[in-house]
Amino acid sequence: MDPFHEHYLALTAGAGFAAMGARDQIEVAGEDRIGFLNNFCTNDVKGLSPNSGVEAFILSVKGRVLGHVFIYCGEQSLVIETSPGQADKLIEHLDRYVITEDVQLTNVTEGWAFLFVGGVEAEERLNSLTNDQMPTEQLDFITTLGGKTSVAIGRGGAFSPCGFTMCVREDDLSVVRDVLRDSGFIECDEGVLQAVRI
Repeated sequence: MDPFHEHYLALTAGAGFAAMGARDQIEVAGEDRIGFLNNFCTNDVKGLSPNSGVEAFILSVKGRVLGHVFIYCGEQSLVIETSPGQADKLIEHLDRYVITEDVQLTNVTEGWAFLFVGGVEAEERLNSLTNDQMPTEQLDFITTLGGKTSVAIGRGGAFSPCGFTMCVREDDLSVVRDVLRDSGFIECDEGVLQAVRI
């Protein structure tokens, strides 16, 4: 079997992982973060609880789309994940409307990498590997793996609703890749991931 088909089958019918490429991230902190961000989104940020997320568009005050984003809720902050090169533009736009609100916007893109994990066997293998149950709702996430490192694993995300997105510190990426390979996941070419996404 040629590598393309082997990787395609791993990401769909088996258990595979692939690099997703760069993603920008913005941390939104401060007591007023939820209400403030909710004013600029097409989805309900106020309804988020810790370890949950929503997909949305960031809008201008005139309703023009400025960016497609995924918003994840942590205990002390929100994280906006978006396309490469968008973080500074969105921060500049949002920051001009911070007047008296307790809101801090920080570009936290540097130092992170993303992996897509997919295939019909992926969830069971991840459950076994982490000793945790993977999230059941779209864009919900857990922080897990432990031992040498930890990663955030979310259901769905930017590439496909049928799989998991791993957010990994770049310094830990080689360790996470080794752990996945040792657990029977096949490392796949990023080009094959694009085919799976389409």
